[in-house]
Amino acid sequence: MSFVVGGDGSLSGAGGNLEQRDCSVLSMRFSGDGKWLIAVWSDNSVSVTSLDDSQSSTVIKGTSDLPVRGAAFFDSSYSVIIPIDGKNLYEYFRLMETNQFMMRRNAEFASPIVSVDAVGNSSRFIVTSESGVVSLLDARTWNVEREFQTVIDSGISPAFSPDGRSFLSVAAKNALTVTSIVDYSVIATLNDSGEFRNAAAFSPKGKMVAAGLGSGRLKVFLVKSGKVLLNEAFSGSGVLVSGLAYSPDGTALLASLSDGRVVVFDVSALSAYDADEEPPRGELDALTPENALSVSLGLSSVSTDWYGFAESVDFSYRNYFRYPGYWLCGGGAGKASPSGEFPYTYFVGGNSIAPPTDYLLFGYGGMGLVYNNIEHRFSVFSELSLGLASRMLFNNSFAHAHFGRLYPSAFVDVAVGASWRWARFSFSAQYDTNLGFVFAGKLGMAIPVRLFMKK
Repeated sequence: MSFVVGGDGSLSGAGGNLEQRDCSVLSMRFSGDGKWLIAVWSDNSVSVTSLDDSQSSTVIKGTSDLPVRGAAFFDSSYSVIIPIDGKNLYEYFRLMETNQFMMRRNAEFASPIVSVDAVGNSSRFIVTSESGVVSLLDARTWNVEREFQTVIDSGISPAFSPDGRSFLSVAAKNALTVTSIVDYSVIATLNDSGEFRNAAAFSPKGKMVAAGLGSGRLKVFLVKSGKVLLNEAFSGSGVLVSGLAYSPDGTALLASLSDGRVVVFDVSALSAYDADEEPPRGELDALTPENALSVSLGLSSVSTDWYGFAESVDFSYRNYFRYPGYWLCGGGAGKASPSGEFPYTYFVGGNSIAPPTDYLLFGYGGMGLVYNNIEHRFSVFSELSLGLASRMLFNNSFAHAHFGRLYPSAFVDVAVGASWRWARFSFSAQYDTNLGFVFAGKLGMAIPVRLFMKK
């Protein structure tokens, strides 16, 4: 079943309209067994809806002027924890036999509650208050086991990892910490030069953390090392990430933005990092540049006094079969126009005609090495290629068109270059058996393709 929050504040599902009121949904979450949906509304209420019967919705109203700003499912049965009066935590549950709804106050707090988080298989849950105090409570006794401080101004509420074994919190404006729920040791500290703001989320296996920054950027961190795996910016002045969520299979990352947009990122290439064990080499290869078809425009020197430079168009394919290595093949065509003093003159009927143009066809294959920076989508590379070429002189005078002889040759080419996103630039030195040393520069674009993908 799918649910849609309407512009009029309504919450709709496949079974019909669930609620219709002059307010909006602030947050939603599903129960661990996927049978219930809990929604916090801006009119100081919480609704709990059965997914089996979308018309069966229980509305729990707040009992004070303090807003209800968080709610969570407590276990796999219909039991939720809600700060109904804004400060004290209540458990709200249904008696399965009589279908009666019961509520009891289980914990008291000195400051209004900002957020609540729980995981069905965890023995603890987290409560964050307006003062910035984060309390971890035993799920059986409701006693506070540990308290610590978070940066409440960041807008990021402490939250459990999907397996309930650790939790994420803001230790400083530019630092997120992942803490073990067993012994409260810090598993990892994720640092950034900017301030973390508004949203952070674990990947499905808890090996990565996505977070929004005050600069408007979105970054994905590897928990184990703190390495940045993804670094994205959004168009628009002052646009910030307001919410983050992973798809259950970890292949998509959804980011809601402060201007109302929702952006979906394909992060399937990063899923190897979220595996239960260290990913094997074959999976890490998915993190290298994608196989690509490239088209480039080139300008090369010609080592003669009568042809200055040759222009060319080059089509090539690169297969990153074993990072950092790859193989490549390609070909193209080019031409060099006469310049300077030509060594001889063509005469037709006693009249001289223009010197011939040098036309070129070439093909090559080779190997390369690449270093790829995933964070900035930037790479540098070097290539060694062997190829064959054929040159032909052709007089461009239409009335006196004349083909010259073919000049076959072999060449070896050494190139270095860089690419950023789809753009690539390279510089090469080539030795040609006809022309000697030739130097060339190429500027082009790479188009990802799925030819010859490894199984």
